[in-house]
Amino acid sequence: MGSPNFDRFAVVTLNGDDTKFGVLLTAIVNFLLVADAIYFVVAVPMNPDMKEVAAADPQIVLLTIIRDSLQQERRN
Repeated sequence: MGSPNFDRFAVVTLNGDDTKFGVLLTAIVNFLLVADAIYFVVAVPMNPDMKEVAAADPQIVLLTIIRDSLQQERRN
């Protein structure tokens, strides 16, 4: 209970030996579940939305205005 179990899925028997591809599938699914949990619990909260940070900084806003006006002058 608590984790997916595909151990009996895709069992291939060759020369009397069972090859269980489901064990690999279980490991992959478990890894992806743990990786997603770590990403959404640790990484996402540590990275604030960069657009909000840029809009809050007046220097960035001023530099953006200057950049846009220089690009307009080059086009004309």
